[in-house]
Amino acid sequence: IAYHNAIQRRFYPNDVDVAPSESILTFKFIIRIIKMHHQNLRSLNLSNTLIGAPSLIALSDLGCKGLQLQNLGLANCRQLNNLSLQSFLKNQNKLLTLDLSGTICVNDNCIGVIVKNLPLLQELNISGCINITNNGSSLLGELKYLKNLNVSRCDGIQSEGFTHGVAAKPNATLLYLQMAHLQVSEEAIMLIAK
Repeated sequence: IAYHNAIQRRFYPNDVDVAPSESILTFKFIIRIIKMHHQNLRSLNLSNTLIGAPSLIALSDLGCKGLQLQNLGLANCRQLNNLSLQSFLKNQNKLLTLDLSGTICVNDNCIGVIVKNLPLLQELNISGCINITNNGSSLLGELKYLKNLNVSRCDGIQSEGFTHGVAAKPNATLLYLQMAHLQVSEEAIMLIAK
């Protein structure tokens, strides 16, 4: 999927309502399909693409008009910025699963938006999001319905993030906690297990 406007102009110079080019599919056609089906669309996976802030803002505008996703994949989307991501997530309060793994713009502020605006979230994958710290991790304990959490390779999260977050109080909902490649003390692991 091509997201850059220069490619759009090259393959669709007249910018009229034409059939998609056989050479390249642009995000303009993807957004058109999403607009046609926005009331019924529940899952969207744009992982490993070059989606950037302008495209995500265009999707945010649809969110105000009724795009209510339950599953969203934006893994390894390195062109995103945290402002556009936060703006989009604020309108998706019915999300159950969210995959942001490897999306480096995800930071503590994004985690705050997730916790505040996605109360039904059951699965969250933020593995490889290196800009999340203990402050962001400590907020994750507020997600009441979270069953599956992957924080692997989040270098900024350490023992304190878990002891003040998911291990701060008894949690019978969380079933899967993936925390590979983290520096967590034995005491923190015992507290999480308890």
